[in-house]
Amino acid sequence: MTGADDRAGAGAALLERAAAVLAAAAARWQEFADAVALVGRLGSFVGLAAEAYAAQVAAAGDGARQRAAWLRRVAQECWVAADLARAGRPVDLGVVDEVARRDLLARAAVDADLVAGRTRSADGLLDGAEVSTWRNARAVAAAVEGREAVVWAYDPTAHGGDGEVVVGVGDVRPDGSARHVVLVPGVGTEVADAPRQVARVETVVAAAREQGAGATSGWFWLGYDTPDGPGDPAMLTTARAQAGGEAFAADLARLQAAHGNAGGTSGWTAVGHSYGATTVAEAAAGSGPGLDVDAVVLVGAPGAGPAQEAADLGVSRVFVGRDSRDVVATVGAEGWVAPPGLGRDPASEEFGAVRFRAERLDREPWRGWGEAHTGYFTRGTESVDNIGAVVAGAYARVEVAESAFDPWWGRPRDPEWMRSVG
Repeated sequence: MTGADDRAGAGAALLERAAAVLAAAAARWQEFADAVALVGRLGSFVGLAAEAYAAQVAAAGDGARQRAAWLRRVAQECWVAADLARAGRPVDLGVVDEVARRDLLARAAVDADLVAGRTRSADGLLDGAEVSTWRNARAVAAAVEGREAVVWAYDPTAHGGDGEVVVGVGDVRPDGSARHVVLVPGVGTEVADAPRQVARVETVVAAAREQGAGATSGWFWLGYDTPDGPGDPAMLTTARAQAGGEAFAADLARLQAAHGNAGGTSGWTAVGHSYGATTVAEAAAGSGPGLDVDAVVLVGAPGAGPAQEAADLGVSRVFVGRDSRDVVATVGAEGWVAPPGLGRDPASEEFGAVRFRAERLDREPWRGWGEAHTGYFTRGTESVDNIGAVVAGAYARVEVAESAFDPWWGRPRDPEWMRSVG
């Protein structure tokens, strides 16, 4: 190791220590601001004195919060500078590519939240909002640990603490891959689920490589407020899917531009699961600019939002996976059966998408919410192998299944129900 390396290592260590101190200081300034606000609410003065006292307390609280936010930003900058110094790279973020720049900033924010959470927890002062922020930071740290990964976006406080995050795995650098897949999750997904969701994306990337994709990047995109669960009234409307679709279309365009793909599809596939499938459909067929991708894949979809048929998505290739036992995937309108809510069933004959095989060897003799809905990304299943073929652009290898249909003389039928698997 050279003297320059020694100096870079020592400088990085010093910057990291400074960042930890600043992050802890930010947490304590926030604690002070909260305490000041609490005293203000409990003040016992009356009349004009009360008004003057309350104004002073409010000013003190606002000042403390501004100071805490400033300390947190400086802590982020210290962590970024430490990472760059350790790598022997210039500290000027202007010379770093957009993917790396956002990764550095997001990881620094995660580090700051980890230190603040540990500090506040040790002091016994964590409140509800801080508990969720610390939980989300730990989840993102766990999702990227030991992986070739980048964090494109991170907001631990969004949507009442459910948070937002975008994590990429595989060949994630702008010049590192020719194929890309982005997964939009559905009901009940929060930042706390990042490790499990990133593992799903890794499984899809591995399946694509097995199908000949070569260098492939995979992205877990959680940039919207998902419904909390099947009992959430938001599950019955497309309102959150519409908002999420707009956000997804805009963020995907930024991600593509960072990879040099602005104005060209260049091997991108958008995959939506559960309510995320409705969200992807809204992104493609809603009022926005649409999706510039090679293919859209909808799995476990409760409906296709505004799209009445595959052509409405404005994408040349639309694929659908539906486990015949998945009760969520039967919610969409189908033929004569048209319940209000999330749109047409994309696995139906009328929709006109390519349905691929997505059955499991150990499927149940009944419809349910469990593995039938969550197992689309399990390694070695029909579903993930077919999704991998789509991502790889190996469309001829996709195992096609018969579409569901609704005869005029009876209830809707799914030909996959009785098919032998294995």
